[in-house]
Amino acid sequence: MPSGENWYGSNWIRKAKRLRIYARDGNKCVYCGTKGTDSNHLTLEHIISRKRGGSNAHQNLLTACLRCNSSRGDQPILSFVREFVGGDSWDAFEILERILTSMAAKLPDTPKKKKPKKRSYGRDRGVEL
Repeated sequence: MPSGENWYGSNWIRKAKRLRIYARDGNKCVYCGTKGTDSNHLTLEHIISRKRGGSNAHQNLLTACLRCNSSRGDQPILSFVREFVGGDSWDAFEILERILTSMAAKLPDTPKKKKPKKRSYGRDRGVEL
């Protein structure tokens, strides 16, 4: 993994962890509720930005659509939510509740790969010769 403060891209987190965070958040943006049809439409956002000392721990990461993630930039999350909904309202409290729920939730288990079934190729079919 490249080092340096200005490095961006999707390689800063393993794909399996990224997908588990998306699953934890219902595969939709915690702000606007847009459901991702493909993981390329969703991004991970830091609750506390790296610039402000936030970590890459799953408790500090949320699923956000690219539009919401880009709109927030580096502003504190409470300021962004107030701006997003146009002030203090029940919508703001619902968004903050989703964020707190995501922070407290455990990540779902990584799905185990299914083993392919062995084929018998006619050996067990009782074919007489």
